[in-house]
Amino acid sequence: MVDISSIEGLVDRYVDCWRKHRPQYTGLYEDNDFGCEPLQVFKSGYKIEAFSHSELCYLSTLLTRSLRGQINRDHKIFWSWCSFLTFELRDQVKLFQDGEWDEALRALVNLSLAAKKGFVAGPQALAFEEQMRKYVNFHLLTVLLDRHILLGPLAFAVLEGTLRRKNRDYVTNDGNIHTAFSVVDSNRQTKHFSGGKLNRIDDSLRLFEQVVTNNRGRPCSALGILRNEVLTLYPSTGDAYDLVDSWRNELVHGKEYWQNRFPVILNLICLLVIDEIEPSVYDGKISNIYQALEWRRRVEAGFDFRVPWGIFPPDLDN
Repeated sequence: MVDISSIEGLVDRYVDCWRKHRPQYTGLYEDNDFGCEPLQVFKSGYKIEAFSHSELCYLSTLLTRSLRGQINRDHKIFWSWCSFLTFELRDQVKLFQDGEWDEALRALVNLSLAAKKGFVAGPQALAFEEQMRKYVNFHLLTVLLDRHILLGPLAFAVLEGTLRRKNRDYVTNDGNIHTAFSVVDSNRQTKHFSGGKLNRIDDSLRLFEQVVTNNRGRPCSALGILRNEVLTLYPSTGDAYDLVDSWRNELVHGKEYWQNRFPVILNLICLLVIDEIEPSVYDGKISNIYQALEWRRRVEAGFDFRVPWGIFPPDLDN
């Protein structure tokens, strides 16, 4: 358990600190240090292993709020922890046993974490690049520069696949509707579905929020708050689900290859992943997860090697 109100205060101070450096929420900022970074959650002494299920869900909303500053270490720790959970709790959660989906999620998170280690400036920069080229080719280095472009379509593919699997009582993994349902859209109109494909993300999100969570008797903690945080980042829009759906269509149809929206989508994916774990299962298993993590840390330290699924803690340079 953590003091979530204190964490929220930290995030608010972080966002306020960033406003003088980034008056308008435009462009893409990541891992800059203008004096605000000591206010990051995990640089302030908090450990993600200490968060309960509900606190972890709420963290997804706070880290969406902190995107008003930039993508930082907090986001990367959160994303890697969520992917790590799919391996550690695979015996308890059916979705996590879907190897194809799990690999796609891990690839998405790994790409979001990919970076060169160490910053070299001045005359040494060319020598540093030359040394790297002995081990990785030019194209891999260039992919690092372009990773935010690549993250967009992959993030939407994982989001859509996650929603279809969470909505499995109504749609198949390829989107075919096998059981009729109805949802209320942003115009308060009821939409009925009884066949064909479910191809719109806004409809999939509403199916999950309005129907699936009601049937299972447990809401998705913090989903409504996360939706509000998205609208705070993009205040000119009226409905967060319609906004996310429009982003997806712009990208798929090649209208705009934007780079700065994937962290919002990844936070949403992580919330949906955490939601798939029963709260009692998560809170009951967290001590075992921590022990497994400590054991793996000792083993990997002894061999200076990381297993492919050892995505947490993230390999960061700051």
